[in-house]
Amino acid sequence: MLRFRRYRSADRQAVLRVFRSNVPDYFAAGEEPWLKQVLREVHCPLFVLTEKEAILGFGGFEIAEFANVAYLVFGMVDRAHHGRGLGRRLLEFRLTRIAAARRAPRYVAVDTTPAIAPFFEHCGFERIAEWPEGYRHGFDRIDLRYDFVARGVPPSAA
Repeated sequence: MLRFRRYRSADRQAVLRVFRSNVPDYFAAGEEPWLKQVLREVHCPLFVLTEKEAILGFGGFEIAEFANVAYLVFGMVDRAHHGRGLGRRLLEFRLTRIAAARRAPRYVAVDTTPAIAPFFEHCGFERIAEWPEGYRHGFDRIDLRYDFVARGVPPSAA
């Protein structure tokens, strides 16, 4: 059975394994130090997706203090489990949590690569900017946003 729970420091190695399973096609190896920092200095809600206690996915979000936006923090599923709809479930779980927050924002923003942007567009995000070589590791960057006023909370996540 799939279940979401808060990230715990004991999950660190499993989350790093999930990350590494997605290098180099979905993440650059150079992003690992940033992930390690996020895991070490937890300052926003982070979650793992588990099945029979095995960690299959990881992601979080941060709601901006002074802007009407939340930012998705990472978001990944173990490569061996791609194609099962787990990425969409992880995204919808986070959108539902953001929408239910005490200071819920209107928008959710994410930046990603051209290989992943269509996934977010299929889930209701709109492309708002493109940055050729926008990441230091040479990948192009696509900025997308989800608008709760225009789109609502995804029905399957509610």
